[in-house]
Amino acid sequence: MKRIATLSTTLGLALLATGAQAQSLYGEVGYTGLDYKQPGLKASPGMVRGLMGYELTPQLAIEGMVGLSANSDTTKGTQVKLDNTVGVFGKAQVPLTDALKVYGRVGVARNSVKLNGNSDSNTGLAYGAGLSYDLSKATYLNVDYMRYQDKNSKTLDGVTAGIGFRF
Repeated sequence: MKRIATLSTTLGLALLATGAQAQSLYGEVGYTGLDYKQPGLKASPGMVRGLMGYELTPQLAIEGMVGLSANSDTTKGTQVKLDNTVGVFGKAQVPLTDALKVYGRVGVARNSVKLNGNSDSNTGLAYGAGLSYDLSKATYLNVDYMRYQDKNSKTLDGVTAGIGFRF
């Protein structure tokens, strides 16, 4: 956790420093409906996700992400709650129209899920795809699907709907 937190903080500070010189810095906030699965258990907690990104080119960006619990889900007597998730990603995007873009994201995420109050943390490959629609030059809507974890017979994925702002 310390390595990813340090990396995410460093990435965020670097993005802020470079964003002062360019209009390529952006941020997003959204709600994610999650699906957590492990043998014998399936639950649907929620999270609030924040993301900061920097466009290296109009087609490529780097991003740092933090997700925090919005709600828990109890199933089969087990309370499942996302404690937190942090990640660093590369993003490739292609415009479909002037306002509509499709993108793919791949990187590393660390997820901490609480099962009846006991933490279960995993770090690994995370990936997904989504769409964004420009409302103006500074504001856009987005929706995406992400697989945050697929390790040790446990999966964590979700669909996020959110709003983004370019600075």
